[in-house]
Amino acid sequence: MVAGDRAEALGLDIGQTRILMKVHDGRRVRRGKLEPVTTASASLEGNRTSFYVLDEPHHLTDSNGGHRLARVLKRNAAKVDGRGIETTNAHAPGENSVAEATYEAYLKVVDVPFGAGLLYSALEAPPDTDLADEESVRAALKVCYEHCPWISIDRLVDEIYDPGTTREEVYRFYFSRVVAASDAWLDPADVDAVTVARSTVPEDGSIITLGFDGARGTHQYSDATALVACDVATGHVWTLGVWQRPDGPTAEGWEVPRDEVDAMVRGAFKRWRVAAFFADLAFYESYVDRWAEDFREELFIKAGPGHSVAFDMRRRTREFTQAAEGVAAAFEAKGLTVADDPRLITHLKNARRRPNAYGVGLGKESRESLRKIDAAVCLILAREARRKALEAGVLEKWAEPVPGVVYGF
Repeated sequence: MVAGDRAEALGLDIGQTRILMKVHDGRRVRRGKLEPVTTASASLEGNRTSFYVLDEPHHLTDSNGGHRLARVLKRNAAKVDGRGIETTNAHAPGENSVAEATYEAYLKVVDVPFGAGLLYSALEAPPDTDLADEESVRAALKVCYEHCPWISIDRLVDEIYDPGTTREEVYRFYFSRVVAASDAWLDPADVDAVTVARSTVPEDGSIITLGFDGARGTHQYSDATALVACDVATGHVWTLGVWQRPDGPTAEGWEVPRDEVDAMVRGAFKRWRVAAFFADLAFYESYVDRWAEDFREELFIKAGPGHSVAFDMRRRTREFTQAAEGVAAAFEAKGLTVADDPRLITHLKNARRRPNAYGVGLGKESRESLRKIDAAVCLILAREARRKALEAGVLEKWAEPVPGVVYGF
């Protein structure tokens, strides 16, 4: 059967720019069509789109109308319970492409059952792939192209080792990995390499440290509030809580549930032995004072000479910058592990390098950026608290549990 006969048998009318077809829904025959469209979104508004494909959305940005096109297609599909798919290479962080927006949306809903209607899949090269080792490169390519038997691995290897191919191009277009922005505080590959199961937390009664950074969270540009813990013995880090303004209608009038934050802090002291607790003062002065009053006798070291808990980052820039540099070095050397909490991982990858008089710290993309970094700040505080507790000999002096004290819930 020739191609024309096959099209006729399927009820397809094939043209140069569109395909007309008949669709049987079990009750009657409906007419439909497949056609390519441009980013001129206004002409598409109101179409009854049952299925759409956004190809290469890493090239679709605000400047070329890509975001408007994506929103129109999604609205049209929603009206008829339609579906859509995006096929893309790894996006470039900071370009604000449709692909980047979809990836960030996935990270926000990853904990919601069934992903709130969003499924995300990527065949990525292993994080330990070594570009200097051809066998390692070939193994990575076999992972990424395992469902593409028509692809020549030999040809891809030749392209990768072409002198004109940059490292960024290799990782984005051949290994499907998001590479660091030019001013990224951490390389995303370094973060992925030390990420372990989210359920990995020390047993009750273990010696830990805490890092806290608070915010009001009343408008879309507000920072998040976060509480991060670090296992003193192993250096493993995990989140106890991240509170940030939600998207959509529920954001109206939202504020950080401070009672919930306070309960999380107190729960940590009940479950583990907290050797040090470093908390930024901003917006939470009364809570920080109360935590110091309630827990100063339980802490092994103080956050500073004048306060058991307060670590005022506005006045301790030098110390915080040095701590940030130490954490960045630990990620690069794989000297810690991080629990796979998408909120923490996202905040770590959002952070940007911010040089100052004392070294290289970190900050948001811009003051008005919606990409939060507060859990990353808390990780630094918790790790710095661990470093100081270790220097003071906490593991030796707290080797034996406190008699008569039972930890846990």
